[in-house]
Amino acid sequence: MADETKKESDELWSRVVTGTNKKEIRVLKNVGSVVGTCFTTGEVINISDAYQDERFNKQVDAEFQYRTRSIVAVPVKNKEDGK
Repeated sequence: MADETKKESDELWSRVVTGTNKKEIRVLKNVGSVVGTCFTTGEVINISDAYQDERFNKQVDAEFQYRTRSIVAVPVKNKEDGK
């Protein structure tokens, strides 16, 4: 989600909940990341091997002790204004 708390925010964020633990993942909404590229271009991104894509941030996997294998990033738009 785009950070709407700041009018000109440059971040996208997501909440991750595991058991009773809650964390947020925040990334810049630029073309340098998978989610940033999807957000900026409006294109669907389908990656069969996340670790082979230079836009993938391996630090998130390390923080959550997880190994991402594949990614499908799809832009979700507001039906009223298309943003």
